[in-house]
Amino acid sequence: MRQRIARLCPWIAGAAVIVIAALLCWKAVSLYTAGNALRDAQGVLLSPIFTRENVTACIASISLPLGICLLTLTAAAAAALLNGISSRRSPRRKPAYAAPLPHACLLRSLVLALALALIAAGVMNGGLYDVLVKAINICTECIGLG
Repeated sequence: MRQRIARLCPWIAGAAVIVIAALLCWKAVSLYTAGNALRDAQGVLLSPIFTRENVTACIASISLPLGICLLTLTAAAAAALLNGISSRRSPRRKPAYAAPLPHACLLRSLVLALALALIAAGVMNGGLYDVLVKAINICTECIGLG
């Protein structure tokens, strides 16, 4: 059972990351297309597209699926770490790959916890808005839309 979990964790984490990226891309495109509809006959924007209110409403609409995907990603990472620690203690059959040492798993889990805490602090500080606006502007300028 533990080997199945060890084999499934990277797939679950990869699927969660792909779903998160797809959700964010979908909302960025919908925000851009909704903002482009606010042009007059000469093509001049009547109001800014990427205001804090527009971006917040757009991200808030996908907050539940985004949170579920982030929790799934965290659970898969935690299961992989716990499986790595428990497979070292098992006197039975060893896995084909070399399991990490317990102190390395502890270090990885501390780095993961620190990363999640800093991401949460950045989101609470309004950094998500800045990063999203910069990413959208770079993307639209690169392909010649903005």
